[in-house]
Amino acid sequence: EAVITPTNPGELVVTTLFVLFGFIFSSILISSLITAVMDYGLSNRERMSNLKTLRQFLCQHSVDSKLSLPIEKQANERMSTVRRLSEKDVSVLNVISPTLRAELWAAMYGPSLSKHPFMRTCNILVPSFIKDVCFCALSHEAEGSGSVIFEPKMEAKGARFVYWGTLDYHPPSAPSVAVTPSVRGMTPQEPFLPTAKSIGSANAIRVKP
Repeated sequence: EAVITPTNPGELVVTTLFVLFGFIFSSILISSLITAVMDYGLSNRERMSNLKTLRQFLCQHSVDSKLSLPIEKQANERMSTVRRLSEKDVSVLNVISPTLRAELWAAMYGPSLSKHPFMRTCNILVPSFIKDVCFCALSHEAEGSGSVIFEPKMEAKGARFVYWGTLDYHPPSAPSVAVTPSVRGMTPQEPFLPTAKSIGSANAIRVKP
Protein backbone atom coordinates (compact mmCIF):
# COMPACT_ATOMS: atom_id res chain seq x y z
CA GLU A 1 0.00 0.00 0.00
CA ALA A 2 1.49 3.28 -1.14
CA VAL A 3 1.02 6.29 1.09
CA ILE A 4 1.80 9.70 -0.38
CA THR A 5 2.81 12.25 2.21
CA PRO A 6 3.07 15.98 1.57
CA THR A 7 6.65 17.11 1.02
CA ASN A 8 6.19 20.88 1.32
CA PRO A 9 3.86 23.36 3.07
CA GLY A 10 1.76 23.90 -0.09
CA GLU A 11 0.96 20.19 -0.45
CA LEU A 12 0.19 20.01 3.25
CA VAL A 13 -2.38 22.83 2.96
CA VAL A 14 -4.02 21.24 -0.11
CA THR A 15 -4.18 17.84 1.59
CA THR A 16 -5.72 19.36 4.72
CA LEU A 17 -8.35 21.22 2.66
CA PHE A 18 -9.28 18.04 0.77
CA VAL A 19 -9.66 16.10 4.02
CA LEU A 20 -11.85 18.84 5.53
CA PHE A 21 -13.96 19.03 2.37
CA GLY A 22 -14.48 15.26 2.33
CA PHE A 23 -15.37 15.24 6.02
CA ILE A 24 -17.92 18.09 5.65
CA PHE A 25 -19.45 16.65 2.46
CA SER A 26 -19.85 13.18 3.95
CA SER A 27 -21.40 14.65 7.12
CA ILE A 28 -23.96 16.65 5.11
CA LEU A 29 -24.78 13.65 2.92
CA ILE A 30 -25.24 11.31 5.89
CA SER A 31 -27.39 13.82 7.81
CA SER A 32 -29.60 14.40 4.74
CA LEU A 33 -30.11 10.67 4.28
CA ILE A 34 -30.91 10.18 7.96
CA THR A 35 -33.44 13.05 7.87
CA ALA A 36 -35.12 11.66 4.75
CA VAL A 37 -35.35 8.17 6.27
CA MET A 38 -36.78 9.56 9.53
CA ASP A 39 -39.38 11.66 7.67
CA TYR A 40 -40.41 8.67 5.59
CA GLY A 41 -40.63 6.52 8.70
CA LEU A 42 -42.81 9.06 10.52
CA SER A 43 -45.19 9.49 7.59
CA ASN A 44 -45.36 5.74 7.00
CA ARG A 45 -45.94 5.13 10.73
CA GLU A 46 -48.87 7.55 10.75
CA ARG A 47 -50.40 5.90 7.68
CA MET A 48 -49.99 2.42 9.15
CA SER A 49 -51.55 3.60 12.42
CA ASN A 50 -54.57 4.96 10.55
CA LEU A 51 -54.90 1.72 8.58
CA LYS A 52 -54.65 -0.30 11.79
CA THR A 53 -57.45 1.77 13.32
CA LEU A 54 -59.54 1.27 10.17
CA ARG A 55 -59.01 -2.50 10.25
CA GLN A 56 -59.98 -2.59 13.92
CA PHE A 57 -63.13 -0.61 13.18
CA LEU A 58 -64.12 -2.91 10.31
CA CYS A 59 -63.35 -6.01 12.39
CA GLN A 60 -65.41 -4.81 15.35
CA HIS A 61 -68.39 -4.27 13.04
CA SER A 62 -67.92 -7.68 11.38
CA VAL A 63 -67.55 -6.22 7.88
CA ASP A 64 -67.09 -8.89 5.22
CA SER A 65 -63.61 -9.18 3.72
CA LYS A 66 -64.99 -8.64 0.20
CA LEU A 67 -65.91 -5.11 1.30
CA SER A 68 -63.18 -4.39 3.83
CA LEU A 69 -60.29 -5.10 1.44
CA PRO A 70 -61.38 -2.53 -1.20
CA ILE A 71 -61.98 -0.02 1.61
CA GLU A 72 -58.48 -0.50 3.00
CA LYS A 73 -56.94 -0.35 -0.47
CA GLN A 74 -58.69 2.88 -1.36
CA ALA A 75 -57.87 4.44 2.01
CA ASN A 76 -54.20 3.54 1.59
CA GLU A 77 -54.09 5.02 -1.92
CA ARG A 78 -55.80 8.23 -0.85
CA MET A 79 -53.46 8.69 2.12
CA SER A 80 -50.41 8.12 -0.10
CA THR A 81 -51.32 10.93 -2.50
CA VAL A 82 -49.86 14.37 -1.90
CA ARG A 83 -52.51 16.94 -0.98
CA ARG A 84 -52.63 20.01 -3.18
CA LEU A 85 -52.01 23.21 -1.28
CA SER A 86 -54.45 26.10 -1.25
CA GLU A 87 -53.79 29.78 -0.66
CA LYS A 88 -54.66 29.39 3.04
CA ASP A 89 -51.81 26.89 3.46
CA VAL A 90 -49.19 29.41 2.25
CA SER A 91 -49.23 32.20 4.82
CA VAL A 92 -46.18 33.89 3.31
CA LEU A 93 -48.33 35.07 0.40
CA ASN A 94 -49.71 37.76 2.71
CA VAL A 95 -46.36 39.56 2.77
CA ILE A 96 -46.12 39.81 -1.03
CA SER A 97 -46.95 43.18 -2.53
CA PRO A 98 -50.39 43.59 -4.18
CA THR A 99 -48.74 44.11 -7.58
CA LEU A 100 -46.93 40.76 -7.43
CA ARG A 101 -50.01 39.03 -6.06
CA ALA A 102 -52.07 40.35 -8.98
CA GLU A 103 -49.46 38.98 -11.39
CA LEU A 104 -49.44 35.65 -9.52
CA TRP A 105 -53.23 35.24 -9.57
CA ALA A 106 -53.33 36.19 -13.26
CA ALA A 107 -50.65 33.61 -14.05
CA MET A 108 -52.43 30.90 -12.03
CA TYR A 109 -56.08 31.52 -12.87
CA GLY A 110 -55.96 33.61 -16.04
CA PRO A 111 -55.66 30.65 -18.46
CA SER A 112 -58.81 29.05 -16.99
CA LEU A 113 -60.82 32.26 -17.24
CA SER A 114 -59.56 32.87 -20.79
CA LYS A 115 -61.27 29.68 -21.96
CA HIS A 116 -64.69 31.31 -21.42
CA PRO A 117 -65.85 33.28 -24.52
CA PHE A 118 -67.35 36.11 -22.46
CA MET A 119 -64.17 36.57 -20.39
CA ARG A 120 -62.05 36.40 -23.53
CA THR A 121 -64.17 39.05 -25.27
CA CYS A 122 -64.05 41.37 -22.26
CA ASN A 123 -60.29 40.97 -22.10
CA ILE A 124 -60.01 41.99 -25.75
CA LEU A 125 -61.98 45.16 -25.05
CA VAL A 126 -60.14 45.84 -21.76
CA PRO A 127 -56.69 44.18 -21.78
CA SER A 128 -56.44 44.23 -17.98
CA PHE A 129 -59.93 42.73 -17.44
CA ILE A 130 -58.85 39.16 -16.58
CA LYS A 131 -56.02 40.38 -14.36
CA ASP A 132 -58.41 42.67 -12.46
CA VAL A 133 -60.97 39.87 -12.07
CA CYS A 134 -58.29 37.47 -10.81
CA PHE A 135 -57.12 39.94 -8.18
CA CYS A 136 -60.40 41.55 -7.06
CA ALA A 137 -63.23 39.07 -7.67
CA LEU A 138 -61.83 35.56 -7.29
CA SER A 139 -61.67 33.21 -4.35
CA HIS A 140 -59.79 29.90 -4.40
CA GLU A 141 -61.52 26.76 -3.16
CA ALA A 142 -60.00 23.30 -2.73
CA GLU A 143 -62.56 20.50 -2.48
CA GLY A 144 -61.88 17.01 -1.23
CA SER A 145 -63.06 13.81 -2.84
CA GLY A 146 -66.83 13.36 -2.57
CA SER A 147 -67.53 16.96 -1.59
CA VAL A 148 -70.88 18.28 -2.79
CA ILE A 149 -70.30 21.50 -4.75
CA PHE A 150 -73.94 22.39 -5.40
CA GLU A 151 -77.34 20.74 -5.27
CA PRO A 152 -80.76 21.30 -6.86
CA LYS A 153 -82.64 24.38 -5.60
CA MET A 154 -79.38 25.88 -4.32
CA GLU A 155 -79.05 29.57 -5.08
CA ALA A 156 -76.00 30.36 -7.17
CA LYS A 157 -73.49 32.61 -5.41
CA GLY A 158 -71.04 32.95 -8.26
CA ALA A 159 -69.51 31.11 -11.21
CA ARG A 160 -66.97 28.33 -10.64
CA PHE A 161 -64.08 27.55 -12.95
CA VAL A 162 -62.47 24.15 -12.34
CA TYR A 163 -58.77 24.36 -13.22
CA TRP A 164 -57.63 21.07 -11.66
CA GLY A 165 -59.53 17.84 -11.05
CA THR A 166 -62.92 16.71 -12.32
CA LEU A 167 -66.54 16.93 -11.25
CA ASP A 168 -69.16 14.19 -11.43
CA TYR A 169 -72.70 15.39 -12.17
CA HIS A 170 -75.63 13.41 -10.78
CA PRO A 171 -79.02 14.23 -12.35
CA PRO A 172 -81.91 14.86 -9.93
CA SER A 173 -83.97 11.80 -9.08
CA ALA A 174 -87.32 13.55 -9.45
CA PRO A 175 -88.46 14.60 -12.95
CA SER A 176 -88.10 18.32 -13.53
CA VAL A 177 -90.07 20.80 -15.58
CA ALA A 178 -88.71 22.62 -18.59
CA VAL A 179 -85.36 24.16 -17.89
CA THR A 180 -85.47 27.90 -17.41
CA PRO A 181 -82.47 30.14 -16.82
CA SER A 182 -81.88 31.05 -13.21
CA VAL A 183 -81.93 34.70 -12.19
CA ARG A 184 -79.67 36.16 -9.53
CA GLY A 185 -81.55 36.15 -6.25
CA MET A 186 -84.14 33.67 -7.51
CA THR A 187 -84.28 29.89 -7.85
CA PRO A 188 -86.66 27.81 -10.00
CA GLN A 189 -89.55 26.11 -8.28
CA GLU A 190 -88.49 22.70 -9.62
CA PRO A 191 -84.94 21.36 -9.56
CA PHE A 192 -83.16 21.35 -12.87
CA LEU A 193 -79.52 21.59 -11.85
CA PRO A 194 -77.75 18.29 -11.17
CA THR A 195 -75.78 17.58 -8.05
CA ALA A 196 -72.05 18.05 -8.55
CA LYS A 197 -69.50 16.03 -6.62
CA SER A 198 -65.74 16.12 -6.95
CA ILE A 199 -63.89 13.03 -8.13
CA GLY A 200 -60.64 12.86 -6.22
CA SER A 201 -59.48 16.30 -5.19
CA ALA A 202 -60.62 19.30 -7.16
CA ASN A 203 -59.50 22.89 -7.14
CA ALA A 204 -61.81 25.63 -8.32
CA ILE A 205 -61.82 29.38 -8.51
CA ARG A 206 -65.11 31.15 -7.82
CA VAL A 207 -66.07 34.48 -9.35
CA LYS A 208 -67.95 36.47 -6.73
CA PRO A 209 -71.19 38.13 -7.85
